[in-house]
Amino acid sequence: MNYIFLIVGIIVFLGIIMFVSRVGKPDQKVPIDSKDLTDSNIKDLVKKGEKLLAIKYYRELHHCGLKDAKDRIDEISKFF
Repeated sequence: MNYIFLIVGIIVFLGIIMFVSRVGKPDQKVPIDSKDLTDSNIKDLVKKGEKLLAIKYYRELHHCGLKDAKDRIDEISKFF
C-alpha cells in the first residue's frame, strides 16, 4: 500500500517538474524579419508543418485577409 503512494507521489512530482520547466520559456520558433520575408520562407514553413505561422507571414507579405491567406496556404500544403 505504501508503494502505491510512493509511486503516485513520484509521478506527481515529475509532472510538476516538467510543467514548471516549460512555463515561462519563449517559443523555440525564430520569427522571420519582415525584410527577409519571401514566398520561399513561407513554403519552408508549410513543409515543416507550421501552417499557422505561414498564414501569418503570408498575410504580412501579401497584405491580404485571413481567409485568402488560409486558402492559399492550404493550396500550397497540397504539394508537400
